[in-house]
Amino acid sequence: MMTMVVFEGGRPGGPVEGWLSDARSGMASALLRKGAESGAFGRIVLLTDKEVDAPAGVTVLDSSGLGPFRFGDALASVLSDGGISGFCYFSGGAVPLWSAEDLARFAESVERLDGAVLANNAFSADFFGSADKSPFIAKDLPSQDNSVPIYLSERGRAKLLAMPYTVEAGFDIDTPTDALILAADARCDASVKDRILKGPDTIPEGRIGLCFERLMEIKGLMHRDFSDISLIGRVGPSAILELNRLTRCRYRAFSEERGMRSFGRDQEGTARTVMAGLMDLLGEKGALELLMSQTQGILFDDRVLFAAKGAKPSAEERFLSDLMAWEAMPEGLPRRVAKAAYEVEGVNLGGHSLVNSGAAVLAK
Repeated sequence: MMTMVVFEGGRPGGPVEGWLSDARSGMASALLRKGAESGAFGRIVLLTDKEVDAPAGVTVLDSSGLGPFRFGDALASVLSDGGISGFCYFSGGAVPLWSAEDLARFAESVERLDGAVLANNAFSADFFGSADKSPFIAKDLPSQDNSVPIYLSERGRAKLLAMPYTVEAGFDIDTPTDALILAADARCDASVKDRILKGPDTIPEGRIGLCFERLMEIKGLMHRDFSDISLIGRVGPSAILELNRLTRCRYRAFSEERGMRSFGRDQEGTARTVMAGLMDLLGEKGALELLMSQTQGILFDDRVLFAAKGAKPSAEERFLSDLMAWEAMPEGLPRRVAKAAYEVEGVNLGGHSLVNSGAAVLAK
């Protein structure tokens, strides 16, 4: 039988990261429980440096002694165990809307592929699996999980297949905005929802509530015929198709830099976005005001903007920006964007998921 492999860890760099890390611990626990209930896995392995409530029978490996964490090295180490052959890998925040039956179907699909890699996204995978672990036991795998399947495929070391797009398979919790979208969904685990809506203690009072209310306003617009909604950033065609299937809204999509992280364009300084030029001309607030004059709500993946302008905010700073907690941020572009978004009603900030599966979750 297949082995389920779940990685969840990382040392929080600040209180907002700590709050999101706590929520992800709850998600990882729910994922492990559903994996055990699925009956599809002969073994379940959790690699973590955190306290995660794991069901009985789960093999828990401590990652705190691995030194600087590199995903590829850690995966190769776990898979080197002689008791593992085929495997399904998930990050702790992956597929929070999947059921035990969904996990079983994925495991069965991977097993039938005779060694090919099956991923939810060919360019930037949140989870993947293969009945043949051998290509993954290598010393040169990327440091991020998203890049591993395409890395092996481009070098002819594994055949890569992408799953048909579904909202639930594409939705992964990497940012505060993702977590708030999850909390807005009726399928969210009750204990996880409580952790999310508690919010971090260090941001201005009421800010979590404000961010949640704005997302609920977008959700309301999506269920109102002919609403006008803008998506800016790494907007994928599958997301637009799904939004058009689920709603009767007008969508303005500014799609740029898909695959930015997988291809290293954020690190090379080669990312480009029209938003950078617009903000240079009008300022951050002026640009958002202009856009809001043309629409009723904005979902803005601002990571492309940061990369194009050479800003390299820490995870804590990015997450503060997502929550529009500009008062707690150092001077710089992310703070100015967060302040502008706070002041311009209708703007929502986040990462890749916000303009892809997250938007579709709000619409469903």
